[in-house]
Amino acid sequence: MKRGRSFSSLLVIITMSFLFQDCWGEKILFFFGGGSFSHKNSAWPLVVKLAERNHEVTIISGVPKSSSTHPRIKDVVSKSLQDSINDSFGVDRFTARSEGKESDLMITYHPHCVKLCKDFLESLKTDKDTASHLFNTSYDLIIVNAIFGECGFGIGHYLEIKKTITYDSTMSLPW
Repeated sequence: MKRGRSFSSLLVIITMSFLFQDCWGEKILFFFGGGSFSHKNSAWPLVVKLAERNHEVTIISGVPKSSSTHPRIKDVVSKSLQDSINDSFGVDRFTARSEGKESDLMITYHPHCVKLCKDFLESLKTDKDTASHLFNTSYDLIIVNAIFGECGFGIGHYLEIKKTITYDSTMSLPW
């Protein structure tokens, strides 16, 4: 009799775990160090689906906020990243490629990444909103946009985020 009751209890627990599998959500940080609206926009369906599945999603980028009012999505715009993105658009990538100077793009990419990260980290001293979202939450996962995303890897390491995913909205980068 006791064994039958234990089995019934176990069966109820297993059934309930399947019914409530979406109840426990993770805290996910998206870091878009670079890219344009289209980069962020391409990730948006994933962001919304994660939020619908009870995950808390924070996006830090230099791209204007979305129109979403989903309570589990925090869309944080960093002025520092916004300025960095504007600086990167001063590079005419099409002309450089058409003139066979695409290797010059790789030469300027890395210094721009270092400047972006340095400026972003320095801005956290005065940008209290971004700093608050970054440092006052213990994240379970960081998703880093590949374009100028190197800073995101350092942030993930510093914040001791155990899981990292690189997201690339366009193509695989050569490194």
